[in-house]
Amino acid sequence: MRQLLFNHKDAWGVTLGITLVCLISHQDQPEAISFSSALLAAAITVAYWLGFAVNDYCDADYDRLDPEKAARNFFVAVRPRRRTLLFFISLILLAIVFILYPYGWRGAFAFFLSAFIVWAYSAQPLRLKKRPGIDLIVHAVFVQTYPYFLCLFLLQLEINALDTVLLPLFLLSSLAAQLEQQARDYELDRKTEGNFTTRFGQVNTVRMLRLCTAAIIAVFVGGLISGAIPIYLVPLGMIVLPVLLHRYTRAANRPRSEGLVTVTTILGLLYTGGIVLWTILL
Repeated sequence: MRQLLFNHKDAWGVTLGITLVCLISHQDQPEAISFSSALLAAAITVAYWLGFAVNDYCDADYDRLDPEKAARNFFVAVRPRRRTLLFFISLILLAIVFILYPYGWRGAFAFFLSAFIVWAYSAQPLRLKKRPGIDLIVHAVFVQTYPYFLCLFLLQLEINALDTVLLPLFLLSSLAAQLEQQARDYELDRKTEGNFTTRFGQVNTVRMLRLCTAAIIAVFVGGLISGAIPIYLVPLGMIVLPVLLHRYTRAANRPRSEGLVTVTTILGLLYTGGIVLWTILL
């Protein structure tokens, strides 16, 4: 159960950090810093945890072919009864519906779109994650960009200069994360299902990954020079920088350092949480 609860902690942990950054960056608007916005951030994070769990469930038959991926996937070792699985998923969805209900049609739209993407990305017959090109687009739009957009959309926050920098930054970051994952899983994916990397090659994927990483750094620096990115977000950029630079120093067939990613996620959340507490206390 510990493995199920904390698997992909780097992914849903980043989701929590992204939602908090959105709320902090709009602290001048009363809707951003409130109990309801905190509940919304929690609901989005739990929804992402559920989405990654559904993805693991759908990937279990493929992940068991690789010892490392099998060890990270709870559903390879444990296959719950469908009735039990649906019961727990229903409980989580009911809690999310309860939190989204006050947002009216916006909440309903967000719920049904999110549920559709979770199903369409991982499950048959669509399984968009294995359709070259579409896999990158869906991941880029819905992994790191989407939670920030949801906060803006549901809380009806006014767009500011920082949003125009962070949204493309998250889009590039999500795209890079998918390229990085596909480069890591290339040997397994080409034996099972296709994706962008199996179609165009591991070397080309790593080239794209490094290009996206350079674009991420350029957008951040540009936002900092223009004044769109406030000084208090600079430490977050410094925390993430080692993960970005590691993409240039390792070989194309070498995976990312999970320890480095975990430490980065923890430090990022601690810093972001500190900013939130500072904002509330002030």
